[in-house]
Amino acid sequence: MQTSLRSVLVLFVLAAGLVQGSTADEFYGTQFPCDTCGPSHPHVKVSVDALYLYRDDSVGGNLLFDNVSGQPLLQLDDFLAEWEEGFRVGLRFYENDGRSWEIVGFGMDHYEQAGRRESGNGITFPFFSGVPANPETAYDVEYKAQFQGLEFNFRRPITDRIEVLAGARFIESSEGFDIKSQAFRGFFSAVDNDLYGAQIGADARLFRMGIIDIATTVKGGIFYNNANVYAEASTGGAPIRFYDDEDTVAFAGELQLGGIVPMGPQASLRFGYQLFYLDGIGLAPNQSNTFDIFTASGTLDESSLLYHGAFLGFDIFW
Repeated sequence: MQTSLRSVLVLFVLAAGLVQGSTADEFYGTQFPCDTCGPSHPHVKVSVDALYLYRDDSVGGNLLFDNVSGQPLLQLDDFLAEWEEGFRVGLRFYENDGRSWEIVGFGMDHYEQAGRRESGNGITFPFFSGVPANPETAYDVEYKAQFQGLEFNFRRPITDRIEVLAGARFIESSEGFDIKSQAFRGFFSAVDNDLYGAQIGADARLFRMGIIDIATTVKGGIFYNNANVYAEASTGGAPIRFYDDEDTVAFAGELQLGGIVPMGPQASLRFGYQLFYLDGIGLAPNQSNTFDIFTASGTLDESSLLYHGAFLGFDIFW
């Protein structure tokens, strides 16, 4: 589930050009009183958003050290913070009484960073309850992450300003952290968090600024997390490999806050702040703290993860 920000923005410009015209006041299917609104009971809505999110985690720490002085050479924060683009698409079907069903999917481009660390004394680091037997003087370090999800929701308006929702959601947060010395030699680790669960939430129309309606969406739920942990130490001989399947309980929440601008009788523009928060998941660099590659034992090191930034999108409905 990947796309470019440029592609989503092109879709937005084309749609905005097609639907500009008379004013329409539409917020997630709830019509505002006006003289030139679109259909009072829309049947279908298509939504497309461009996301630009910063990735950050709640845990810091040192990863690589000088083998003699013990001076830190690489910190977790050097690799776990980055901006990337992504997308979200949604399809929503309305019933005549205002209730609706929707399917929404999102995906972020790969978060990926790489760097090189050197030390004349050699470099050491913990790796799944072990350390390099023969520390080398240089290592290439690579970090990769992917974030995506899919949800199904039922929505019901309870007032002219508030709509509640309930549904099922799947979220995948995948991590990879590698420390490489030469081709096909090094220390490799990965964690794949698959979250399955139910969520509840609400949309609220807060107030109006001119033609712009300020609105928010809040969602959250408790999830079953199936976390797969993998590690491999390859230093020239037969590789040592480790795999573990952990089942934990996680939390996932989402917040949107922004504005809605009518773009014509059957479309609207949306923009604002986007936040995703995950708690109880595994980050790849942290698993060396609790797992043992030699005895194939351990428990998931659980952390929190935050994605937040901006979104820009449009709705087309009929």
